Amino acid sequence: MSKILVTGHQGFVGTRLARELLRHGHLVGGLETPLGEPIDLVDADAVDACVMALTPQVVIHLGGVSGPMLLNDRPDLVLRINGEGTQNVLSAAARHGVQRVIYASSVAAFAVPSGGDRAPETVYGVTKRLGEMLTRLAGRTAGLETCSVRIGSVFGAGRETANPMHEMVEAALDRGVVPYGGATLEPCIEVRDCAAMLAGLATAASLRPSYDAVLYTPTEREVAGLIAEITGAAVEWTGKGAPTQMFSRSFDAQSLIADAGVGEVIPLRDALADLVRFFQTKRDARKWPAGARQETA
Repeated sequence: MSKILVTGHQGFVGTRLARELLRHGHLVGGLETPLGEPIDLVDADAVDACVMALTPQVVIHLGGVSGPMLLNDRPDLVLRINGEGTQNVLSAAARHGVQRVIYASSVAAFAVPSGGDRAPETVYGVTKRLGEMLTRLAGRTAGLETCSVRIGSVFGAGRETANPMHEMVEAALDRGVVPYGGATLEPCIEVRDCAAMLAGLATAASLRPSYDAVLYTPTEREVAGLIAEITGAAVEWTGKGAPTQMFSRSFDAQSLIADAGVGEVIPLRDALADLVRFFQTKRDARKWPAGARQETA
């Protein structure tokens, strides 16, 4: 049993991760005050006080701006939260006896424009690349055992921000048609697999400097076909769609699966079937609000 601090513990991935860690018998805390109020990552003193009070052995740093679609009109805040905030977590960990820090990076750190430019194409991607560098620096200079996990686009039950797979499922259920274009979707992973892998790294025998949390890189056509098969909807070629994202490197989760001790991962079709069931349940809940009862003969 370990004491583990999860920053971003109330977010989409963080809630799943905390649940997974608790299931394995760990003590789990979040970045919050003793009264349960959330702590701002850029408040260095508050971050330090939280780490000092919890005395975790492991920190899994998920907190911060979680995607390029968020705060894209405030790059200054993205830089502060993801850059300065990450350094605050690392500094507090080094001061208060934390043994291991797992940093949640993103494939966006390697998303690049076409034309051979290898620099990240978004401020968010830049901050994730910076976070990896800060994490590795802390490992070299502060005696921490560290790694960065480059997480793909995470989909599954509970996600609230836009996601193309979710939009395709909703179209299938709402209109009976799954639209698709010619793009390859962003490298991705289902939330349960992502949580299981991060949880496994918390107690892995040793860590490599970096890992890729990516299980699928499907095309829109492939996903549309699977959703149509699951729901009975038709597929509709739109002839358009988001351009295929370019990356400066490929991604391979095999070392992460091995080191995290994850026995099996969810096949894409099964993950999509679960996503369909999630949205069907939401639709049914809207039809039958809490407290409503359907009469039976």
